[in-house]
Amino acid sequence: MFYVWFVCLLVGIALPLLSMVLEFFDNIFDFEFDFNFDIDFDFFPTSIKSICLGLFAYGATALITYHISKSVVLANILGGIVGYVFAIIAQNIMRYLKHNESYATDMGVVLFSEGVVVNKIAKNGLGVVKIEIPDVGIQTFTAREKDNNSIEQGTKVKVIALEDHRLVVELS
Repeated sequence: MFYVWFVCLLVGIALPLLSMVLEFFDNIFDFEFDFNFDIDFDFFPTSIKSICLGLFAYGATALITYHISKSVVLANILGGIVGYVFAIIAQNIMRYLKHNESYATDMGVVLFSEGVVVNKIAKNGLGVVKIEIPDVGIQTFTAREKDNNSIEQGTKVKVIALEDHRLVVELS
């Protein structure tokens, strides 16, 4: 059994590493089985990445358990449980990240918007402006005044340009 656990450990770590190094299996690792059923299979790891993590966790847990207890049965049971749990957790995290859209703001959306200075914009320096963006909410941005003058906290400003991922603002 030692060799089976060791192979699971190696396969669980070697395939993802090999895919990163060679970028050979990149499209394979984004694959997820689709069973075309109305049942949600959240309890069953269906992606190659989650299966690799499960194999790694199974092999590592079984090896450690066997070295501590010298019981093959206990090592297999505990390794199987830990591997399964890790695979399911990884599967659900990856599914969540894959299916939830990012709310990263397109900087073009803030152009010509109005906001409020949150941290004073220093003369010849930077400050922070908060702007409410529809469907996203309130976001803060680093900003400077167009003529490098200072603007006090709480002052309403209008965004007139974007420079190096910073807002250029003027009094509104």
